[in-house]
Amino acid sequence: PSDHAPKAPSIKKASVIKHFNEEEKVTTKETCPNCKELRITPTNPPTICTLYRLRVCQQCKLDKKIIPLEDHKVSGIPDTALNANDFEKKALNEFLQARKIGASDIFAEMVKKIEEHKRKYKNGLNMNVEIKKTDKLCLDCFGIIWNDLIYKYRESINHLMPNNIKARKNCWFGKECTTQKHNASHAKRFNHI
Repeated sequence: PSDHAPKAPSIKKASVIKHFNEEEKVTTKETCPNCKELRITPTNPPTICTLYRLRVCQQCKLDKKIIPLEDHKVSGIPDTALNANDFEKKALNEFLQARKIGASDIFAEMVKKIEEHKRKYKNGLNMNVEIKKTDKLCLDCFGIIWNDLIYKYRESINHLMPNNIKARKNCWFGKECTTQKHNASHAKRFNHI
């Protein structure tokens, strides 16, 4: 009998090809989750979007700012917030204006709470990823988180909303309702929060 056990076969992912360049540095070829182009990137890139947990290609790095969640800046409630329900956005904006609360105030409050609630988000690989305020996010992924923080904020203030808003019957589909986006009458009649 031999003293050496046979080596287990190595398993390679089809989407990642390791090779050595002329300087003998290891690099990988990967498909970028943002632009879908094949890029050669260093194996230890300086910035990785936490939500994707993948390297971002050099082209996307030029266009995307990958910084910690808590360092992102907000300027208002985006069109995509509250599942693109214009009625809910208008009700939230009226509430905020009456109380002189800005989007940056909501952001600061909700970022403080993000670690308390240990929220998980689906990433580009369809895996749940827990986000902390210090995790680095690209602008696209930040948009997903920001929309969720706005939704959670609106949910938390429902009891403070005017009676015509909080007394509406719940839509059977709730926040997943697709009609709320294109039917103003439906959006006004039913609660989607």
